[in-house]
Amino acid sequence: MHGPSEWDDKAVGLLESYAPLFTASEIASRLAAHGYDFTRSAVIGKMRRLHVATRGGDVKKRKAPLPSPSAVAAFEPRLVPFLALEDGECKFECSPHDTPTNEFVFCGLPHLDDDGMPYCAYHRSIARRSAA
Repeated sequence: MHGPSEWDDKAVGLLESYAPLFTASEIASRLAAHGYDFTRSAVIGKMRRLHVATRGGDVKKRKAPLPSPSAVAAFEPRLVPFLALEDGECKFECSPHDTPTNEFVFCGLPHLDDDGMPYCAYHRSIARRSAA
């Protein structure tokens, strides 16, 4: 079924009434029942542009960009073997490329577990950088 794919006042009103109750996929399906042809992505985009609260709360804000590696304070990794690493220590592998697997060493500096990544601030900034 192909219906209108432009957001008119009726579609926006339906979106706003459905947003607190349904997921974006469910909203797209319900709008299709009214003759509209919107994808889940179109629903999410419109909700963000209108700042419409979702079933899970407010529209999610984008995370602040991570600092560049040069902006993170200088550090000296501890170079800890994997089996000697403890909870709360950076698990970023720091071995040269020709190192045998059983001799790999890891950073070992403390990390904050605020985002689920097992890396110190410096290695977190490297691991999360997006491709340019």
